[in-house]
Amino acid sequence: MPIDPPSNDALPQEWEPHFEWLAELLSDSRSVVASLLWEPLFPLDELRRQVEAYRTLIDQAGPQADHDLGTNLADRTLRLIDTMAAGCSDLHHRMTQVTVRYFVLDDDGDDDLMSPFGFDDDVEVFNAVVARLGLPELVIDG
Repeated sequence: MPIDPPSNDALPQEWEPHFEWLAELLSDSRSVVASLLWEPLFPLDELRRQVEAYRTLIDQAGPQADHDLGTNLADRTLRLIDTMAAGCSDLHHRMTQVTVRYFVLDDDGDDDLMSPFGFDDDVEVFNAVVARLGLPELVIDG
């Protein structure tokens, strides 16, 4: 489900220290997340649409997908977007976007819809972001 981001400014250099947690991620997800940091920002309502569309794909996926984990991740990602919609900085918007974009990408770590472990890397990225945003209530226990 590739979606081209809108044109916008690149990631400010002064934000780089806020993403040192990338070193904690598995190497497969680290490079994808690093590339997503530089995408122009999507509006939050567009990020919501992307998650909702991906949730539909999860619902339609075959039995090999972990439907429960995928649905839980989609629901919590929507809650994260709702939290940010109440007012957030560009930095927090960026971190939310990284989580959403990683989740909806076909070629992140494992194929989400073709493996019972496909959402594990998505959960790792999601949990890393919500922990840094100070939202422990959204962390997915695994």
